[in-house]
Amino acid sequence: FVRDGRSFSFEWRYRKQVRAISRLAPQPLGSRLKLLDVGCGTGEFIRTAVETGVEAWGVEASPYAVQHCNRHHPYPVVLMERLSDFPADFDVVTLWHVLEHTDNPAAFLGSAVAHLRAGGLAVIEVPNRNARPSRYWKARWRHIRRDHLFYFTPPALCDLLLRAGLQPVRVCYTGSWGMTPYLNKVYRWSSEVIKH
Repeated sequence: FVRDGRSFSFEWRYRKQVRAISRLAPQPLGSRLKLLDVGCGTGEFIRTAVETGVEAWGVEASPYAVQHCNRHHPYPVVLMERLSDFPADFDVVTLWHVLEHTDNPAAFLGSAVAHLRAGGLAVIEVPNRNARPSRYWKARWRHIRRDHLFYFTPPALCDLLLRAGLQPVRVCYTGSWGMTPYLNKVYRWSSEVIKH
């Protein structure tokens, strides 16, 4: 099921993430949650956040993705070079599968969380090198890619957070055994009854 270019499963996941963030994020009474999505891609997470009442901005390294966002979405997305233009008044900074692509995760994380107000929340998602699928698939694990410069385990990520001056609040494990590509194939060939 696809609506406006987004799969139903991703939209459901994004809404679930926004709800979890809203519960954890400190926010002044009577104000809207302010969120900065660093490495926002084509802006689908931001779009879902805005639809649920969050005030959201995005930064992205790809000029094509920024152009796409600005052409198709009403919220502001700028190139990564303009990250320093943002003030330090965000309630939440998100980095969804970004740190593994950077050549210096500690410095990048520091520059991203510099935009949090005191007591703000950083939400980071990276592939878990200690996950069961990683141990099972070894070199064939779907996250072993040329554009992934670093791999994180939960203790390594927590250490990185502490060095950036952050206090880990919660560690969550998400994902699958790499079944998504296979399920997508089944979905494509299934009948309309099964799809719904």
